[in-house]
Amino acid sequence: IGNFIQTNNWCLFGRPGEPVDLTKLEGKSIGIYTDSWTKAMMPFVLKTAGLKADQVKEIIVEEAMPILLAGKIDIATNTENYGTAAVQSAVGKDPTMVCAHELGAPDVPIWVYTATQPWLDQNGDTATKFMGATQKATEWAIANPDKAVDLFGKYYPDNANAAYDRVGWNALIPHFK
Repeated sequence: IGNFIQTNNWCLFGRPGEPVDLTKLEGKSIGIYTDSWTKAMMPFVLKTAGLKADQVKEIIVEEAMPILLAGKIDIATNTENYGTAAVQSAVGKDPTMVCAHELGAPDVPIWVYTATQPWLDQNGDTATKFMGATQKATEWAIANPDKAVDLFGKYYPDNANAAYDRVGWNALIPHFK
């Protein structure tokens, strides 16, 4: 079984045309999420920038990109596929970004499936079949990105946004190995 994505695509985002410059991070407001991944990545950002946590303003957000685009924060955190899709679908342009490998963060998988050992001990065959089916479906979706996005929209119409989903899926595909 194993990981599909082998790279850390967590990034800092700026508005289109406004570069994210680690040498000018001091005093900036950074939209962050309360997830464990953001908490794990921010120390690498600060270390690379030569800053301490109190030298930036970490703002907890529910959705960073809309308030970044509105100018209410200076920088946003997100993964490449979500952040790029949010900005492109909102303004039709690419955001600027600096991603994990440029931030001094480890290149570790960000998208993983997990299970407890007791559950796996009792359900190993089910887990193996699930991961095998997931791998086949993922490989098909990589080979057929437009059809995959269309199917997602068909089966999850309340959660679908074709323009956003296409950009996000295509941004994620290069991270698969």
